Amino acid sequence: MTRVLIAASPLNPQVEPLLSELKPAFAARGLETVTAEELNLDIPIIPPMPGDSAILNWGEPVKDVDLVLVLGGDGFMMTLTRALGYPSTPFYGLNFGRVGFLMNPAAPAEELADLIAGGSWTSASYPVLEATIVLSDGRCIVDRAFNDFVIERASGQTVELLSYIDGVMLNRYSGDGLIVATPGGSTAYSLAAGGPVIHPLVDSMMVTPLCPHRPVQFHSLQFPLLLTLDSAIRVVNSDRQKRPCRCVCDGRAVEAVSEVAIRHDGLRIELLRGPGYNFVDMLVRKVIGGSATGDDSIERAEP
Repeated sequence: MTRVLIAASPLNPQVEPLLSELKPAFAARGLETVTAEELNLDIPIIPPMPGDSAILNWGEPVKDVDLVLVLGGDGFMMTLTRALGYPSTPFYGLNFGRVGFLMNPAAPAEELADLIAGGSWTSASYPVLEATIVLSDGRCIVDRAFNDFVIERASGQTVELLSYIDGVMLNRYSGDGLIVATPGGSTAYSLAAGGPVIHPLVDSMMVTPLCPHRPVQFHSLQFPLLLTLDSAIRVVNSDRQKRPCRCVCDGRAVEAVSEVAIRHDGLRIELLRGPGYNFVDMLVRKVIGGSATGDDSIERAEP
């Protein structure tokens, strides 16, 4: 590895001190660093709207770059990977955000340069889903998401959706909506809605209902459903005139949706993890709370 693209969140001033130290630290170890500006790469501060993208070759590597070093939070990582077309070039993230599920802990420049030069990391490959969204006027939009697609109500009324898996009707659903999430997105909105956490090595996608209507007459899906990654999901708004819905693609909303078809078309991104990374330990620290070693401060009652 010889050339590293350094991409720092322009909205986070905390990255500035480390940013100024990285170039000399990497150069001392024979590593060349470049910025997005030097490569004429346009990295938007706000993610573009679904369908509003000049990306033609999704999944292509970043030209003349061996690794992308990302300074920011989970949101910037998702914005950056999409802006680059979810390239096959690996990403190493340093967390300057709040949660940092996709990131590694921030580290001093010298320590980080040693890690990158020595290749002291593990790798995890995450699927990116594709959605073909049909609007109520017949137009079609294609977008992709690393975390999730959320088909949700766009009014004060519940939405009524027909859901199909591999061409077979699963459910006539009534409620606030449905989340279709990846393993990477399983710790985001889907988890808050009662979905399970999926280990990143489990290739899959998941459907999680949002506040399903309980009366038995509606027969709404009441539980999350884990599917194989080669599944084809289709969700149709059965009453779009009275009960409009939208599709939110990693936070980017498409209004007036008639139906959504979701699949995995082979696109993936590779995230690198530093020494000592353990998925369960991260889950304990960032979601459950406490220590994965069991050495925490929770007081236990005497027997």
